[in-house]
Order: sequence, then structure tokens, then C-alpha cells
Amino acid sequence: MKNMLEKIQSLYWSIIPHEYRPHHIWYTIKCFCWYRYSTVKPRYCSHQWIDRCDLLPEIAFEILSDFLEKECQPEEHIDWYYEDEYWKDQNKILVNDKLINVRDEMQFLYDWWHTTYHKIYPEVKEILHKELKKYRDKDHTIKDILWNPYASKEDEEAGNTIIHAITNLDNKVEEELQNNLHRLINIRKWLWT
Repeated sequence: MKNMLEKIQSLYWSIIPHEYRPHHIWYTIKCFCWYRYSTVKPRYCSHQWIDRCDLLPEIAFEILSDFLEKECQPEEHIDWYYEDEYWKDQNKILVNDKLINVRDEMQFLYDWWHTTYHKIYPEVKEILHKELKKYRDKDHTIKDILWNPYASKEDEEAGNTIIHAITNLDNKVEEELQNNLHRLINIRKWLWT
């Protein structure tokens, strides 16, 4: 009898493809309904149109955030800092000509994304915009100040200075984002548990 059951089971496993076996079907349903591992929802994006060039960093850093918050939280099961000499440099990556532990690099990028990129830079831009508002009348817009032939030289120079400062800040932020995206791509193979 036992031999017959084993033959039936062997026949069943040889005929039915892996993706149609009961445990795999249940896992697929569970992932579709509750645990959507392949769906990434960026927390800093609004539910409006966003250009793909702006969406890409949002998704990349959201994947890093999900990894650190959900998978990497109990750090007991991952040994990021090897004690053995042979494995000592296995979790290190070269950043700015220095060997850095990958976990430290992940934490740096995570902190930069959440505390600097999405907190400090918008506040600085808001301050610059408030400064620009000081040089505007209630009825005038930036265009009226900058391209109005009747605007005073002082208003025009102040507006140009502040817009130049905002442009420089945008360029600096964009360059830093580009560098940190490269750093994130360099550590992507360690984002698994």
C-alpha cells in the first residue's frame, strides 16, 4: 500500500507542473491578496502624475527603505560584520576610495533619503521662496518683477539673485541624488535575506 501511494505521488509530481501544485497556488493567492512583494508604493509621492525620471529614485530608495525596515530589522540573523579574517572584507564596498561596510552604506543612504533629501532640502527651498516673496508686491508675480520693464533695479536684482540661488540648490541636490543613486545601485546585490 505504501509503495502504491509513493508511485501515485511520484506520478502526480511528474505530471503537475510546479506552479500548479496546491502549495504554490496558495502562495500565489496569498502574495496577490495580502503580501504584494512585487508592488512598490513610494511614500513621498503624491497620487498625481509624476515624471518617470522623478519616479525612478523614489522607487529605488523605497526598495532600500522596505529592505531595512522589514527584512533587515532583526539584525541577529544577518552577520554584517564578520569576525573571521577570511570573510572580513566580504561585506565591504569601495566608496570614495575607502572600504565601507555595506550595512553602514545602506544606513547612510537610508538616513540621507529620509532626513536630508525629503526634509532639509524642501525647507531650504521654502526659505528661498519666502525671500523671493519679500521682493514682490501682492499684485505682482515673479515674471512681473523679472521681466517687467518698469520694475525697479533693486527688485530685479533681488529676484535674479534668489532665483539663481534656487537654481544652484536644485543643481546641487540633483548631483547628490545622482551620486547616491549610483551608490545604491552598487549595493543592490546585498539587498536580500
